[in-house]
Amino acid sequence: MARHARIRRTLADRRGATAVETALVLMSLLLVVIGIMEFSIQLAVQAMLDFGAREASRAAITGYAPENMSREDYIRKVVSDSTYSLLDQDKLVVVLRHYDSPTKIGTTAGKPELLVDLNGNGRWDPGESFTDSNGNGRWDPDVAAAGPGGSREFTVYDLYYTDDVVTRLFGDRYRHATRVVVRNEPYPG
Repeated sequence: MARHARIRRTLADRRGATAVETALVLMSLLLVVIGIMEFSIQLAVQAMLDFGAREASRAAITGYAPENMSREDYIRKVVSDSTYSLLDQDKLVVVLRHYDSPTKIGTTAGKPELLVDLNGNGRWDPGESFTDSNGNGRWDPDVAAAGPGGSREFTVYDLYYTDDVVTRLFGDRYRHATRVVVRNEPYPG
């Protein structure tokens, strides 16, 4: 009997219940706060990337570049400056492609570089020959030429940034991407 009474007293004892409940609630609250912080950081990174792409495209449509650097280097510098150097430049990928017509932008169906598709998979594989229309030395599903383009050409600025997650609770990395399409102004040269 004494044994059963002791078990009943132990089960009825409420001491420490508040501490356990508080710990459970605080752990959940802490997880929510960490999630909000992580989301806010990644939102800020995406906003900086968008702003950097917009500023780079605005600076480059005139064809201007300082005498001591190429247009591509100048564009990269504008992206770095407009993101206040908060983005790790080693993780930033800037891809510039230009087209002579806006109808060719983003259209890969029917517009890839010509190739002899031996296995019929619709893409180039080693051993298959192709016509290098844009002169970059590799087969492209898109016929754009690399670089910021010339006067009156249409340029696509694609920026990619891979950011490490702060907490690792929500994965290892976030991949950010942004795209700006502009037509270069008429300029000499």
